[in-house]
Amino acid sequence: MNIGLSSYSLYGAIEKGELNAVTMLDWIKENGGDYVEIVPAGITLTGDDKLIEDVKNHALKINLPIEHYSTGADVLADYDKAIDFLQKEIDTAAKLGCKTFRHDLVMVFDINYCTTQNFEKNLPQIIEAAKYLNNYAKQYNLTTSIENHGYFMNGADNCIRVVDAVGSNSFGLTLDVGNFVSVDENHVASTVKCLPYAKMVHFKDWYLRNARHMGKFVNFLTKECFSRSRGGVLAKGAMIGNGDLDLISISESIKSFGYKGNVTVEFEGLEESKLGSRIGLAATKALLLEE
Repeated sequence: MNIGLSSYSLYGAIEKGELNAVTMLDWIKENGGDYVEIVPAGITLTGDDKLIEDVKNHALKINLPIEHYSTGADVLADYDKAIDFLQKEIDTAAKLGCKTFRHDLVMVFDINYCTTQNFEKNLPQIIEAAKYLNNYAKQYNLTTSIENHGYFMNGADNCIRVVDAVGSNSFGLTLDVGNFVSVDENHVASTVKCLPYAKMVHFKDWYLRNARHMGKFVNFLTKECFSRSRGGVLAKGAMIGNGDLDLISISESIKSFGYKGNVTVEFEGLEESKLGSRIGLAATKALLLEE
């Protein structure tokens, strides 16, 4: 397995001007990353071919592969606009020399809309978009994927249904080991279920709290730092190894399955982003690579 870092993990440092699209590559290399996954948060590459070329050339110079590109759009809000946007992002991923492209297809933030009935109603359009983008990406030999992300396009069975319906060897899952918490699924069991479909793995940690035990304080927590599942689980980003996810069981499951692909560290906590990213890389290597 190779352990890399999502550029999103360094968003805090990028936002402060401490790192940019090029210098973040040096930081990742110096701090143990085997590759980078680029997420256009804090950096904008599409439409700037010079910057794309600069990033690609510098990554080659320091021997840090740009393996993945991840972004999202909402085909339910405006199908044509979303497809056009994601096609341009696929073009960018190809110019960077990426191997896989993860696209979100739904960005619904109203948890009350995220029901089984609404998923079934919108499933044909989601599958249509995934098939179209997968076919578009084939010209670049790019693998495309969806992620178990948010409240709507999440849950092991829902994600697997989309992958099976698309039916392409070059389409699968970006398997996020922590995101199942958002839809109240056991993150270990759902990881095991989804591993056969994984084209890439996102590795993270969460602080977890039970909303029902927080009384009125829950209003402060959800306003300031914690997201909340429909079932009342509060989750906040943590440095890997510091939170409440059962990462030991997840790591053993990944290894026993025989997964040999890339594992991307995602840090989404409130701690300083370089600190969280550095600890995340080291902790993930300790969990997945050390016997």
